Amino acid sequence: MDTITTMMEAIPREPLIVGAIGLALVAALIVASLIRRQRFARRIDRFLTIPGSRKATDYFTDAELLRRSRLLERRLEAGDERLVPALELDRLWTARLQQKERPADFRRVLRYAPATGLFSCFLVALGNRRLAAALRSYLSDHPDFLVLRRLALSGRGEPFDGRRAHAFFSQRIDEIREMTGDPEWPSRYFATKVLLHDTDERSDRALGDAFGDPHPLIRRTVVSEHQGSGREELYGRVLDAFLHDPVHEVRSVARERIRRDFSDLYGLDPGELEPEEALHVVDLLDPNHPDDVNAALELLSGTNRELCLAAARFLTRSATLRRLFRNVTFSDRTELERVRSLLRRAISVHVVDFLRGVTDDPGPATLLLGAELLAEHGPQEYIVEVAERVFRLQTDATENHREIYHATISAIGARGAEDAHRLLAGEISHRRDRPDLLALALQGVSAGHDAIYRDTLIHALHDETFPAREALRAALLKLDTPLVLSTCIDVITAGRERFAHQVRIDALLTLGALKLPYTLQDILEHLHVLPVDEARAFTRTLDEFDSKELERKIRALLQGVDGSIRAAVIAALPATGKKTFLAEIKQAQSDADPDVRIAATWALVDYEETRAVNQAAGMLRDPVERVRRNVARALAVGGGPSALDALRRTLADEHEVESVKEAAVEGLGACVHPDAVDVLVDQLQAEGVLLEAAETALACKTQAASITRLVERFKDADPALRDRISRVFQVMGESGEQVIREVLEEEISGLHAYLAEILEKTGYVESRIRMLSHRDPRVRREAAGFLALVASEAAFRGIVLAARDPDTEVRVQVTKALERLAGEDGKEILRTLENDPDRRIRKYTHWALERLEAKSL
Repeated sequence: MDTITTMMEAIPREPLIVGAIGLALVAALIVASLIRRQRFARRIDRFLTIPGSRKATDYFTDAELLRRSRLLERRLEAGDERLVPALELDRLWTARLQQKERPADFRRVLRYAPATGLFSCFLVALGNRRLAAALRSYLSDHPDFLVLRRLALSGRGEPFDGRRAHAFFSQRIDEIREMTGDPEWPSRYFATKVLLHDTDERSDRALGDAFGDPHPLIRRTVVSEHQGSGREELYGRVLDAFLHDPVHEVRSVARERIRRDFSDLYGLDPGELEPEEALHVVDLLDPNHPDDVNAALELLSGTNRELCLAAARFLTRSATLRRLFRNVTFSDRTELERVRSLLRRAISVHVVDFLRGVTDDPGPATLLLGAELLAEHGPQEYIVEVAERVFRLQTDATENHREIYHATISAIGARGAEDAHRLLAGEISHRRDRPDLLALALQGVSAGHDAIYRDTLIHALHDETFPAREALRAALLKLDTPLVLSTCIDVITAGRERFAHQVRIDALLTLGALKLPYTLQDILEHLHVLPVDEARAFTRTLDEFDSKELERKIRALLQGVDGSIRAAVIAALPATGKKTFLAEIKQAQSDADPDVRIAATWALVDYEETRAVNQAAGMLRDPVERVRRNVARALAVGGGPSALDALRRTLADEHEVESVKEAAVEGLGACVHPDAVDVLVDQLQAEGVLLEAAETALACKTQAASITRLVERFKDADPALRDRISRVFQVMGESGEQVIREVLEEEISGLHAYLAEILEKTGYVESRIRMLSHRDPRVRREAAGFLALVASEAAFRGIVLAARDPDTEVRVQVTKALERLAGEDGKEILRTLENDPDRRIRKYTHWALERLEAKSL
């Protein structure tokens, strides 16, 4: 002991301290690691106990789960099978296997996630002998045919080396050949890739059938890779795919295969093919082959717009259209017309890329065609390019200058942007030496560009020496009306000392062309400015003007003898918002003319004079029927509760004549207040002559509030009244059904069953059931969602038919509907449907009952 003590004392203390610290750190790290693992395990346990649906990605990161793969695997080995689906371990392990090819992940995927990752294991094994042996061992433990199918179905069309795969499965080729008839395309694709390298005659026959496979990837694979035993027969199949396959990628592969292997056999004229065949051929023509270019030009000049589009796109890719556009000249008018026709055909199907040629130092003929075509389609900035070049051309440089100039002006006026209009404004200012071109330039002025043209055109108006006066007046009318109005009045009222006589004439003619009634006084006062002949022609336009001031005209007309004019004036007054003549309108309710009485009553409604409208109740007994009807409608629309009471009393009065009551019913039909529904429903019970009129009036009430009130009355009605209310809904048609559906979606307590009953009686539920067979899944989803909302026996007859719909969202709606049947009432519906005459309904109903029973366990 003394010796040991002596030796310990001899050891330096510093290394001991460092070692102790190191051991302590290691121990701390181990403890910390254990704590983290325990915490992670507890988090997993808590996650698994969360009720309902949950997503692992909301609680864990992918990296975190992958880092704990060993821990998770141990729990799986202990029998905790919930982990793989809950944590999406199949996805995580499969993805990492594809990236890093780790043997541990390979083992995990094979054992715990074959449905997701077996195909990924297969892809990795093809390039790794060690893993290939492990996969063979796995497959030998599952010698049944279904294991190969599971392998194929876990893939989604990923490419793989078919030759290696054929060698790998050389002992199971017969089983793989059987997979060519599998209903799922991944199985057929897998089998096809393998059989491409098999020499058995049966495999060759199966590959021949694959040319008609429903899935494009399989067709593309055999078109590209199949060698076949007969060259001409194989060429025929590839050509058929090129001409008729509806999928572009398949046709593209077929065309490439023909170029590569069958160029000596190929020879087609698109003009001799059916339109669909020609479309497929043109879509894949060779831009470098002159014959293909000529064929496309021929198709572009045809009448089939689909072929025109395909041909134009091809000719754009081959730069043919741009070359034709750039090389056209005026020296060959026949060729010019041919190119114009071709390019216009391309423009008509919105192919415009060739118009870039106007930026490449174009010739005059190219400018002409460019301007003509840009007036219809194409980038607006190219109009500026054309205009800059055309406006710089010398007028004597070419005899075709006027034609080019006119086309350019038309393009600016039709589609020119701001920069193009600025160029045109400058052109107007200094083109006075050519009145013919100036008139054309003025035609290009268009509305919405006042800031650009305002100063130029007003200066031209004030200048009596400016030529093309008629074209100038037409251009002024395209400016903003207030600007033109102010300018013209300023000119004609300024006097002859300030403006020349011709300027004043143009101003007056322009002011008259505005056709504004409130300018008539200025026009009449200055009519003497015009020469006699021009004044006579100008006076013909004055019929469109009203020369009286508004208030004076109204007072005069209201005191006039013409009843129709009085009625029209009264009807127009509310639009002014002024109540200056309200007393006259009230007085007009007793006018001798029926139309005046009607107009006065509605004017009070428009003025929202409720009290005055209510006072018109006495007019329900007007001797003229149309007055009675309009007054009744006015009372219903613009009157208050007292007006509604007046209509109710009118209907209840035994001594009132039927024509007055009919007017009251018609008026109630126009009333949006729900209380009007009660009055009309009471008439449905009266068994009187007003029954049909009440049904018609109720059918007009398609507002949600009125529908709700009508359904409430339906709820408490006897069978006879229910039938009559049902007829009302049938008369409403689709508009009423849509509102009923909206009310149904509000899930108002106590009305659901009655709303459903009404929709069944109108045939709306039946129409939605028919929509469950629509080819558009969105239509089927909407129909299934509605039927789930209705939840009646008739609705469930349709909903069970959607239980096997290929669309997931449709099936979700079916599930929601079935969950509504958890109660006894719902199960009773299902039991009734179990005895339905339709065998499919009985079958799917049985399935639904089993699902509900399983869920209740």
